[in-house]
Amino acid sequence: MALIAAIALAGLLPLAPQPAAPFPHVLTDAATLSEVAPGVGYGDYEMLTADGPLSVHVLAIDLSEPTVRLGAMLAGDHLISQGEPVSSMAQRSAAVAGINGDYFDINQTNEPLNILIQNGRLERMPMQRWAIALDRYNAARFAEFSIAVSAQIGTTIVPVRTINAWPPENGVVLITPELGPIRAAPNVTELQLEPTNGTPPFATYRVTGIADNAGTQPAGYYLAIAPAAYGTFPLPNTGDAIAITGDAQPALTDLQTAIGGGPLLVKNAHWFADPDGPSGGEFAKHTPESGVATTGDGRLLLFEIDGRQPDLSIGLLQPQLAALMIAFGATTGMQFDGGGSSTIVARMPGDEDATVQNSPSDGAERQVADGLFVYSDAPR
Repeated sequence: MALIAAIALAGLLPLAPQPAAPFPHVLTDAATLSEVAPGVGYGDYEMLTADGPLSVHVLAIDLSEPTVRLGAMLAGDHLISQGEPVSSMAQRSAAVAGINGDYFDINQTNEPLNILIQNGRLERMPMQRWAIALDRYNAARFAEFSIAVSAQIGTTIVPVRTINAWPPENGVVLITPELGPIRAAPNVTELQLEPTNGTPPFATYRVTGIADNAGTQPAGYYLAIAPAAYGTFPLPNTGDAIAITGDAQPALTDLQTAIGGGPLLVKNAHWFADPDGPSGGEFAKHTPESGVATTGDGRLLLFEIDGRQPDLSIGLLQPQLAALMIAFGATTGMQFDGGGSSTIVARMPGDEDATVQNSPSDGAERQVADGLFVYSDAPR
């Protein structure tokens, strides 16, 4: 059966990858390959290297397979949350596989730090780090996004500092339901909005009232105006229209999914020393790693390497993860959040749901902010 699986997956995953230096020399490698769904393969590579053991987990997705799609998931469906395990997000969305995503405000708001687009909607603004994005045709690309947002109130164009940041420290901020309930913010004017045309957040809204800033307000659409912006433009009245527009570089046209990470590790099939990081400190040590890469032949690869478990897996350095990606055919690759967040899930043959396939270094799954997931429309 293992041989049949290996033959079936030969185009998706190698039986014996040979990463070049600085990846440690591989002494033995026991590979187990499984088909998760048509066009989706999973490989478990238990390696003994000159530096110690490594437990490597890889998902390979054929982006040309018509029954496959990818999507981002947000913990609890809100940016501010208690976090959620990767397996829980996978199971409640019926994903066949997935991996943890972006770095986040751990043990505080648990908000992801970089861009998030889910089902074609921008939910989190970008920072100066790399992200992976997929359009409606399953075409994937990596980019560092920047977005300038503005609001037209009457004939006045007002700069919007950001989207979904609470409380607004200064200027004007657009809030959408994905942020979740908003807590009291004295001195902040909270205009309640209702979308009337377009796809939020870039849409036309109608002002429906002014919320009570002394109490928590339910999730919804608001234009929040901090004291620093008072008097810089005329406040709209109930019933007035506000048009929110965004100028994105690169353009967000047709994008269905985007999820942040960083640093970029592989560019043009070579190691890339990303100046925007994160790197140094804990990131310069052997740690559990997660990452995503694309290949020249149309595959998307999801990597998870266990670490901080000397008897099972010692983890990798960033240049070693890049070498591993290149050995699987990656031309471009990026790191996701690692450490105790590193988790990969897959629905194995015979199983009902996607379950954890690796050994999280915390001893159990961590509550994370978001993840990248694989869905299949094919019959089981």
